[in-house]
Amino acid sequence: MDETWYTLRQAARRVERSHRTIQKWVANGMPTRLRDGPYGRYHEVREDVLYAWMRERLMAWPTQRYRVRKARRELGLDEGPRDTLTPSDSC
Repeated sequence: MDETWYTLRQAARRVERSHRTIQKWVANGMPTRLRDGPYGRYHEVREDVLYAWMRERLMAWPTQRYRVRKARRELGLDEGPRDTLTPSDSC
């Protein structure tokens, strides 16, 4: 299967985030590869890894979680498991 790789600037444009945000993700452990170019070394990130990190960050953002729940309610879809305990789950 053909893998798509993006430089950090291309990745930032792809997910509509700043170049600095992508650099922070790399500093926090997002896997990349280093390439040698005409002007020095640069990082590249695989497309599937980029989107996985983006989804993970969006779902950790409370506002986005609210938007997803609201959209699912409007579509009549079940909400799935909750993050909170129900009264029957307490000790």
